[in-house]
Amino acid sequence: MSTGANAVLSETAASTICDEWIQEPIYLVNRLNMYNLWHAHEDLTHIFEALAVLNLDINRDIKLLFLEQSSRLPGYADDIWKTVFNGGKELQHMWNFIQSYKERGVKHVCIKRSVWAATAVSNILHRGTNVESKCRNSAVVRAMSDYILQGFDLRNMKQDGQETIVKNNNNNRVMNITFISRKPYVNRETVGRGLENEDSVIERLQRIKDVFVLKVDFANLDLREQIEIVRKTDLLIGVHGAGLMHTLYLKPSAGVIELIHPTRSNAYHYVNLAAWCNLIYEGVAMNQHTVNENNVMRAADRIITQIRRRGRT
Repeated sequence: MSTGANAVLSETAASTICDEWIQEPIYLVNRLNMYNLWHAHEDLTHIFEALAVLNLDINRDIKLLFLEQSSRLPGYADDIWKTVFNGGKELQHMWNFIQSYKERGVKHVCIKRSVWAATAVSNILHRGTNVESKCRNSAVVRAMSDYILQGFDLRNMKQDGQETIVKNNNNNRVMNITFISRKPYVNRETVGRGLENEDSVIERLQRIKDVFVLKVDFANLDLREQIEIVRKTDLLIGVHGAGLMHTLYLKPSAGVIELIHPTRSNAYHYVNLAAWCNLIYEGVAMNQHTVNENNVMRAADRIITQIRRRGRT
């Protein structure tokens, strides 16, 4: 008679009542926050790492199943889940998973193999928020960025729409500055950390030679459109918030200016993310509702100068 763990497993399997078995592995996800891009990427980090460690092909080896049932609204990163991690197939949630079996009269469904997602707060993104990281150019973070960009077919996209301007006998390409306008979004009617002199800051940025400034409210665009804009961006500027998660998708030569609200003075989300992506970063302290425009201009000038120098080397 067999003893030990194998015997326990055999007895458990034998005593389990299963009307139907699911043979292929299922990746079980209970998302921390479906409507915040930073928190969504905490969950995305886990599935990327799980696929790499277990050597699984998302298009062939494994299915996704979302466990949350609190809301049936689309999650903010559903485009990434569907396109990159579910082979373009419709996402399956526990509520429609259960309903599909009920409609066929199946009462007991057993999953032969499953991969349980670790809690979102246990990964590198979450654990790196309260102290400045000493790591730069993280292979894991860059690999995840490339994987998602490749899934959207955006990794090698051309910088369409950029001109070459000749100024002072120097061939300077127009630099694209994207300013994230912080507005209310899905499931949130109001937004904190607003910037009252936003338009004035943008007007000052527009005076810089050889730049194009785009003010964008990402809440009005689907995620692929957002990433397309970011891939054409040389300098990303925004108040501390989930929109700066797009730092992950900037091209290697780009820079980031984070406008740091007083309530986020000890939050290192984006200085760390920029470091892991090996990008140029500057943080500019805000007051409660405004930012010193001269400080933003000086930071932008320093970053643009560095980007142009990199382009000439």
